[in-house]
Parts: sequence; structure tokens; C-alpha cells
Amino acid sequence: MFDWNASFVNRRRGGVFASASVNRPEWLGWACAMRERRTIIFGHMPTFKRVLRAMAPMSVTMLAAALLVQGCGPRLSLLDELAQTGKINENAPVLAHLEIEINAPPAKVWALLVDAPSWPKWTKQISSVTPDGPLAAGKKFTWKSGDTEIESQVQLLEPQRRLAWTGTAMSAKAIHVWELKDAPGDRTLVKMKESMDGPLMSRLYPQDKLSAAGMEWLLALKRAAEPAARSAAAPSVAPPAPESH
Repeated sequence: MFDWNASFVNRRRGGVFASASVNRPEWLGWACAMRERRTIIFGHMPTFKRVLRAMAPMSVTMLAAALLVQGCGPRLSLLDELAQTGKINENAPVLAHLEIEINAPPAKVWALLVDAPSWPKWTKQISSVTPDGPLAAGKKFTWKSGDTEIESQVQLLEPQRRLAWTGTAMSAKAIHVWELKDAPGDRTLVKMKESMDGPLMSRLYPQDKLSAAGMEWLLALKRAAEPAARSAAAPSVAPPAPESH
């Protein structure tokens, strides 16, 4: 990791407003955050000439870094709108489409999904979820996966059918959608899809890593949902009586 001497452009004044030494991930995350807040953004300058004047004092390295801000992806509000219709951003640099069949009814699977505070009990990749209580439409919640803390908000909740939320972690923005469908034999087909946007996201968190994490979550959900279904269906067998002598 190395430091860059960064000169940032103030949209309001059109000139250099600060000079600081920041490391690369912090700068990119900061720039994307400012872009999200519409405070500082290179791409919203009114004319190309103004862009060139603003970037004149910047080094070639910083010019390349500024252009990387365009890789921040769509604004979170647009991702929220997609999630509200059960869609992900299919143009995102990192995508996952997964599914699994679970030997349990949709009601059982759904109960596990919306009880977010219980996630750490049945999937080891999640260590905490706050606040308490089940997920509900519009509810904001914070959860920790590995060393990453994710701020999320439920955008879609159709009981026993669809659940979707958007989330942010550093400079990453994601949509996570769950779909449940009835399958023969009182089973459930669970489909999971996720998109991740952000600068250099395909390098920082490649698609195969996202798919592996998603499949691990699905398998954990299957293990958590199925034991009760199996034990309910299995006939009780009394142990053999001891022989009398």
C-alpha cells in the first residue's frame, strides 16, 4: 500500500480545495462517498474545459485515480429502485445467480431468512446482526460478514415469496435478492441473486468469490431448515425391549 498526494476538486468553487496524503483504498472510498452525496464529483462539471482546468494541477497518477471514480457504479437510490422490483444490477462488475432445493416448506425457509438476528446461529460466515427483531419492509439493519460491516435496508418483502435488500460496505454497493418457490413434495426452490458495484470491485471481490460465499449461505440455510422437516416426517421407533432371563 502506498500514499498519493491528492488534490481534490471542489464542485462549488471549481478549484483545488484541499491537499492531503491518503492511501489508495481510502481515497477511492472517500471519492465515491462524496459522489454519492453530490458534494464532489469530477464528472458533473458543466464543460470539458472546466474539467481540464480543474485537473491541471493533478499528477498523471491522480488523473487516473479520478477517472476510476466513474467505476463507483450507479447511485444507491437507483439500486434501491431495482431491489424494490426484485431485480439486481445486471450490468454490475460482480454478479451471482444461485439456487438450491430444500427439503422443507417455504414457511420454514422464510422464517429463517427474515429472522436476521438468528443468522449467526446457523451460518458461520455471519457473526452479528443488529437491531433485534425480524426483517420488515424499509427496515435498516447492520450485519457483519467476516471482518466487513454492512449497512443494509430492506427494499422488498413479500412473505414466503421474495426478499430483497440493498447494502453498502466501504465503497461497495450491493443488491441481494431471495426468491422462494414451491417444489413438489413440500419442498422449496430457493434462488439467490446478488450484484456488487464499486471501484475495482471485480479485482477486490471477484465473481467466483461472491458465488462461493452465496453457495455457502444457501447450504447453511438448507442444513438449518431440513432437520426439523426430517424429524417430523420420520416415524418414531421405540428401542427394543431388553430380553428377560
